Amino acid sequence: MEVTGPITIRLWGIVNPNKLDITRTGSFGFALMEGDNILEGNFQIPGIIPLLAPGSFTLIFLLIEIDSIQLASVSSSNPNARYTSDFTFVFTSEKDILQAELGGEIFVDFPPDYLIDSYGGKCEINEEFSFFVNCYIDNNRIFINASNPLWTPAMGSLTLTIQNIRTPDDDGEALNFVISSYDSVNKKIVSRTYSTLNPSSLTYKYDGYLISINDDQPVDIEVGTYTDEIVLKLPGPALQTLT
Repeated sequence: MEVTGPITIRLWGIVNPNKLDITRTGSFGFALMEGDNILEGNFQIPGIIPLLAPGSFTLIFLLIEIDSIQLASVSSSNPNARYTSDFTFVFTSEKDILQAELGGEIFVDFPPDYLIDSYGGKCEINEEFSFFVNCYIDNNRIFINASNPLWTPAMGSLTLTIQNIRTPDDDGEALNFVISSYDSVNKKIVSRTYSTLNPSSLTYKYDGYLISINDDQPVDIEVGTYTDEIVLKLPGPALQTLT
Protein backbone atom coordinates (compact mmCIF):
# COMPACT_ATOMS: atom_id res chain seq x y z
CA MET A 1 0.00 0.00 0.00
CA GLU A 2 1.07 3.59 -0.51
CA VAL A 3 1.69 5.49 2.72
CA THR A 4 1.82 9.29 2.64
CA GLY A 5 2.56 9.98 6.33
CA PRO A 6 5.33 8.90 8.69
CA ILE A 7 5.43 5.30 9.96
CA THR A 8 6.26 4.60 13.60
CA ILE A 9 7.66 1.18 14.50
CA ARG A 10 7.98 0.11 18.15
CA LEU A 11 10.16 -2.89 19.04
CA TRP A 12 9.87 -4.50 22.47
CA GLY A 13 12.21 -6.73 24.45
CA ILE A 14 15.53 -5.47 23.02
CA VAL A 15 18.31 -5.56 25.64
CA ASN A 16 20.45 -2.41 25.85
CA PRO A 17 24.22 -2.78 25.39
CA ASN A 18 26.26 -3.84 28.40
CA LYS A 19 28.60 -0.83 28.36
CA LEU A 20 31.08 0.31 31.00
CA ASP A 21 31.15 3.94 29.86
CA ILE A 22 28.70 6.44 28.41
CA THR A 23 29.58 6.44 24.69
CA ARG A 24 27.54 6.40 21.52
CA THR A 25 26.60 3.03 20.08
CA GLY A 26 27.02 2.12 16.43
CA SER A 27 24.54 3.37 13.84
CA PHE A 28 21.22 1.73 13.05
CA GLY A 29 20.35 0.31 9.65
CA PHE A 30 16.86 0.55 8.17
CA ALA A 31 15.74 -0.83 4.83
CA LEU A 32 12.74 -1.86 2.74
CA MET A 33 13.13 -5.44 1.60
CA GLU A 34 11.69 -7.58 -1.16
CA GLY A 35 12.76 -11.11 -0.41
CA ASP A 36 16.52 -10.95 0.12
CA ASN A 37 16.92 -7.73 -1.84
CA ILE A 38 17.09 -4.22 -0.39
CA LEU A 39 14.87 -1.84 -2.36
CA GLU A 40 15.66 1.25 -0.30
CA GLY A 41 17.88 1.73 2.70
CA ASN A 42 19.26 4.27 5.11
CA PHE A 43 22.36 3.24 7.05
CA GLN A 44 23.21 6.67 8.48
CA ILE A 45 20.78 6.68 11.42
CA PRO A 46 23.04 7.63 14.35
CA GLY A 47 23.41 5.47 17.42
CA ILE A 48 22.31 6.37 20.93
CA ILE A 49 24.17 7.14 24.13
CA PRO A 50 22.80 4.82 26.84
CA LEU A 51 23.07 5.86 30.46
CA LEU A 52 24.82 3.45 32.79
CA ALA A 53 22.36 1.20 34.57
CA PRO A 54 21.48 1.88 38.22
CA GLY A 55 23.19 -0.66 40.39
CA SER A 56 26.34 -0.61 38.25
CA PHE A 57 29.16 -2.38 40.02
CA THR A 58 32.94 -2.55 40.05
CA LEU A 59 34.43 -6.05 39.90
CA ILE A 60 37.97 -6.24 41.25
CA PHE A 61 37.93 -8.92 43.91
CA LEU A 62 34.66 -7.73 45.42
CA LEU A 63 31.21 -7.12 43.96
CA ILE A 64 29.95 -3.70 45.07
CA GLU A 65 26.26 -3.20 44.37
CA ILE A 66 24.66 0.28 44.58
CA ASP A 67 21.40 2.08 43.89
CA SER A 68 19.22 -1.01 43.82
CA ILE A 69 15.71 -1.75 44.99
CA GLN A 70 15.77 -4.57 47.52
CA LEU A 71 12.81 -6.88 46.93
CA ALA A 72 12.07 -8.55 50.26
CA SER A 73 9.29 -10.77 48.93
CA VAL A 74 6.99 -11.39 45.98
CA SER A 75 3.86 -13.49 46.31
CA SER A 76 0.80 -14.54 44.35
CA SER A 77 -2.58 -15.10 46.01
CA ASN A 78 -3.16 -18.12 43.74
CA PRO A 79 -0.29 -20.59 43.14
CA ASN A 80 -2.03 -22.28 40.22
CA ALA A 81 -1.54 -21.64 36.50
CA ARG A 82 -4.40 -20.12 34.46
CA TYR A 83 -6.14 -18.31 37.32
CA THR A 84 -6.67 -14.67 38.22
CA SER A 85 -4.43 -13.66 41.11
CA ASP A 86 -3.30 -10.70 43.21
CA PHE A 87 0.45 -10.03 43.32
CA THR A 88 2.15 -8.47 46.36
CA PHE A 89 5.66 -6.98 46.31
CA VAL A 90 7.47 -5.84 49.47
CA PHE A 91 10.50 -3.73 48.60
CA THR A 92 12.83 -0.95 49.77
CA SER A 93 14.62 1.50 47.49
CA GLU A 94 18.21 2.28 48.45
CA LYS A 95 17.82 5.62 46.69
CA ASP A 96 15.11 8.26 47.16
CA ILE A 97 11.90 7.79 45.17
CA LEU A 98 11.12 11.20 43.70
CA GLN A 99 7.84 12.90 44.51
CA ALA A 100 5.18 12.51 41.86
CA GLU A 101 5.01 16.24 41.03
CA LEU A 102 8.71 16.14 40.05
CA GLY A 103 8.25 13.14 37.80
CA GLY A 104 8.74 10.27 40.26
CA GLU A 105 7.18 6.99 39.16
CA ILE A 106 7.28 3.32 40.09
CA PHE A 107 6.61 0.57 37.59
CA VAL A 108 6.70 -3.22 37.60
CA ASP A 109 7.72 -5.27 34.57
CA PHE A 110 5.86 -8.57 34.48
CA PRO A 111 7.81 -11.30 32.64
CA PRO A 112 6.48 -12.55 29.29
CA ASP A 113 5.01 -15.65 30.98
CA TYR A 114 2.12 -13.38 31.98
CA LEU A 115 -0.09 -12.55 28.99
CA ILE A 116 -1.86 -9.43 30.26
CA ASP A 117 -4.36 -8.68 27.52
CA SER A 118 -6.59 -6.59 29.79
CA TYR A 119 -6.26 -4.96 33.20
CA GLY A 120 -8.74 -3.06 35.36
CA GLY A 121 -6.20 -0.78 37.07
CA LYS A 122 -6.75 -1.95 40.66
CA CYS A 123 -3.77 -1.79 43.02
CA GLU A 124 -2.84 -0.76 46.56
CA ILE A 125 0.24 0.71 48.27
CA ASN A 126 1.09 2.19 51.68
CA GLU A 127 -1.20 5.10 52.50
CA GLU A 128 1.83 7.02 53.80
CA PHE A 129 3.27 6.81 50.29
CA SER A 130 0.03 7.80 48.56
CA PHE A 131 -3.55 7.80 49.79
CA PHE A 132 -4.76 7.72 46.18
CA VAL A 133 -3.30 5.12 43.83
CA ASN A 134 -4.30 3.22 40.71
CA CYS A 135 -2.37 1.48 37.98
CA TYR A 136 -2.27 1.27 34.21
CA ILE A 137 -0.60 -1.11 31.80
CA ASP A 138 1.67 -0.63 28.80
CA ASN A 139 2.94 -3.87 27.23
CA ASN A 140 3.28 -5.98 30.42
CA ARG A 141 4.59 -2.97 32.37
CA ILE A 142 2.34 -1.85 35.22
CA PHE A 143 2.74 1.84 36.10
CA ILE A 144 1.75 2.91 39.61
CA ASN A 145 -0.15 6.18 39.35
CA ALA A 146 0.22 7.88 42.74
CA SER A 147 0.55 11.33 44.35
CA ASN A 148 3.52 10.44 46.54
CA PRO A 149 5.91 12.77 48.38
CA LEU A 150 9.65 12.23 48.40
CA TRP A 151 10.17 8.72 49.82
CA THR A 152 13.57 8.14 51.40
CA PRO A 153 15.12 4.77 52.38
CA ALA A 154 14.78 5.76 56.06
CA MET A 155 10.98 5.79 55.66
CA GLY A 156 10.97 2.01 55.32
CA SER A 157 9.65 -0.55 52.88
CA LEU A 158 6.68 -0.31 50.54
CA THR A 159 4.04 -3.00 50.02
CA LEU A 160 2.50 -2.91 46.56
CA THR A 161 -0.42 -5.16 45.62
CA ILE A 162 -1.49 -5.40 41.98
CA GLN A 163 -4.88 -7.03 41.67
CA ASN A 164 -6.54 -9.28 39.11
CA ILE A 165 -3.69 -10.38 36.85
CA ARG A 166 -3.91 -13.78 35.19
CA THR A 167 -1.23 -16.29 36.15
CA PRO A 168 0.83 -17.97 33.38
CA ASP A 169 -0.77 -20.62 31.18
CA ASP A 170 2.12 -23.03 31.74
CA ASP A 171 3.28 -24.61 34.97
CA GLY A 172 6.81 -24.31 36.33
CA GLU A 173 8.95 -21.33 37.28
CA ALA A 174 8.21 -18.04 35.54
CA LEU A 175 10.86 -15.50 34.57
CA ASN A 176 11.79 -12.54 36.77
CA PHE A 177 9.80 -9.49 37.83
CA VAL A 178 11.61 -6.14 37.76
CA ILE A 179 10.57 -3.18 39.94
CA SER A 180 11.94 0.23 38.92
CA SER A 181 11.96 3.73 40.36
CA TYR A 182 11.80 6.17 37.46
CA ASP A 183 12.53 9.86 36.89
CA SER A 184 10.05 10.69 34.11
CA VAL A 185 11.41 14.26 33.71
CA ASN A 186 14.96 13.17 32.91
CA LYS A 187 13.82 9.84 31.38
CA LYS A 188 16.06 7.88 33.73
CA ILE A 189 15.68 4.77 35.89
CA VAL A 190 16.92 5.75 39.35
CA SER A 191 16.99 2.31 40.96
CA ARG A 192 15.67 -1.19 40.21
CA THR A 193 15.65 -4.80 41.34
CA TYR A 194 18.02 -7.46 40.04
CA SER A 195 17.21 -11.14 39.70
CA THR A 196 20.58 -12.18 41.13
CA LEU A 197 20.01 -10.20 44.33
CA ASN A 198 16.32 -10.69 45.07
CA PRO A 199 13.61 -13.37 45.16
CA SER A 200 12.12 -12.20 41.88
CA SER A 201 10.18 -15.11 40.35
CA LEU A 202 7.23 -17.38 41.14
CA THR A 203 6.49 -21.04 40.44
CA TYR A 204 3.07 -22.30 39.35
CA LYS A 205 1.43 -25.67 39.05
CA TYR A 206 -1.69 -27.10 37.45
CA ASP A 207 -4.53 -27.98 39.80
CA GLY A 208 -6.16 -31.21 38.74
CA TYR A 209 -5.77 -33.57 35.83
CA LEU A 210 -4.42 -32.65 32.43
CA ILE A 211 -5.73 -34.28 29.26
CA SER A 212 -2.86 -35.53 27.11
CA ILE A 213 -3.39 -35.23 23.35
CA ASN A 214 -1.23 -37.32 21.02
CA ASP A 215 1.29 -37.86 23.85
CA ASP A 216 2.15 -34.13 23.65
CA GLN A 217 3.61 -34.61 20.18
CA PRO A 218 2.84 -32.30 17.19
CA VAL A 219 0.15 -33.37 14.74
CA ASP A 220 1.27 -32.94 11.11
CA ILE A 221 -1.23 -33.14 8.26
CA GLU A 222 -1.07 -32.28 4.58
CA VAL A 223 -3.91 -30.34 2.97
CA GLY A 224 -6.65 -32.67 1.76
CA THR A 225 -5.51 -35.69 3.80
CA TYR A 226 -6.47 -37.39 7.04
CA THR A 227 -4.32 -37.56 10.17
CA ASP A 228 -3.30 -40.76 11.82
CA GLU A 229 -5.23 -41.75 14.91
CA ILE A 230 -5.02 -39.05 17.61
CA VAL A 231 -5.22 -40.48 21.14
CA LEU A 232 -6.58 -38.48 24.08
CA LYS A 233 -5.59 -39.75 27.52
CA LEU A 234 -6.97 -38.87 30.96
CA PRO A 235 -4.74 -39.72 33.94
CA GLY A 236 -7.74 -40.47 36.13
CA PRO A 237 -11.55 -40.55 36.26
CA ALA A 238 -13.22 -37.37 35.01
CA LEU A 239 -15.13 -35.57 37.76
CA GLN A 240 -17.57 -34.00 35.33
CA THR A 241 -19.13 -34.83 31.98
CA LEU A 242 -16.82 -34.16 29.04
CA THR A 243 -18.46 -32.88 25.87
